[in-house]
Amino acid sequence: MRQISWRPNAEDLHAAKALLQGIPKLWAKTRLAILMALSNHPEGTHRLIAREARTRTKVVTRFLEGWRASGVRALGQFGRPREFSATILSELRAAIESGSLCSLDEAADWLANKKRAGVRFSRPTVRAYCRELGFDLRPRRRPPKEATGRRRSYRWTAEQSAELRTCASSLGPRATALFKVGTGQKSIPEVALECGIEARRLRIDLKYFIGGRLKEMIAHGRSLDILIEKGVQNAFFMWCDSEFELVGKCPSGAAAQTFLESPPCEIRMPRRTVYTHLAKWRKTRGIPARKHRPKVKYKKSEGLRVRSFSQH
Repeated sequence: MRQISWRPNAEDLHAAKALLQGIPKLWAKTRLAILMALSNHPEGTHRLIAREARTRTKVVTRFLEGWRASGVRALGQFGRPREFSATILSELRAAIESGSLCSLDEAADWLANKKRAGVRFSRPTVRAYCRELGFDLRPRRRPPKEATGRRRSYRWTAEQSAELRTCASSLGPRATALFKVGTGQKSIPEVALECGIEARRLRIDLKYFIGGRLKEMIAHGRSLDILIEKGVQNAFFMWCDSEFELVGKCPSGAAAQTFLESPPCEIRMPRRTVYTHLAKWRKTRGIPARKHRPKVKYKKSEGLRVRSFSQH
């Protein structure tokens, strides 16, 4: 390996040790070890100094080359040098805070003009400097929003208002919200909040109602719970309570379906709907749902355990 004959004198070694003494980094400790080896062996080869400092020979060579080229102050720096000084970064902070720079592309152009070398820095580099200053800029400046114009207003005719009054009993607050949208000056979200319905539900109703599809609008909503409509929900819940106290677990879907088909309910419904009503009962009583876990059985076959799974 190429060797250099230059060696620092005792004064340079003392200044370098004082510079690196307070840096708790691994690279600083390695350089201090090299300085101690240079003090012990002023005329030693790079290989001898590297062996005593427990590092590689090329590390010692580069260390001495950098020291000779840049002076003792370069020993306190490690890694890639910064592209911008503290003064430029403070000016960049002021430009961002003032609002003249709103994107990474604008900041890149500004930094390229500051360097005056025709070098444009990449977006990740500019983003890293901006985040170091505490700013997370977007990549490009957003164009100004175009004026959307006046808010759309709805005005119901006398026939439309009469239709809403006739279906008020079936729609409830939905009909009230539609009537307020067509007769007042409030927006859809404001009316939806007043009537206690979702703004999305109100917009869908407006789409149906304006298109003259009132029947489809009524059918589009959720129907009333059949147990509440027939007035037998309390009887079903009381039966579920008695079964739970008697057996200690939730009634099965088959038993609940049999009860609903018999008096006083006399309601026929598919099994999946029965499970929906059972889940509603569990929720009102605070009873957790049943957990179906696989049973693991172990069988000994030729000295090995074989697992077989079964679902209950």
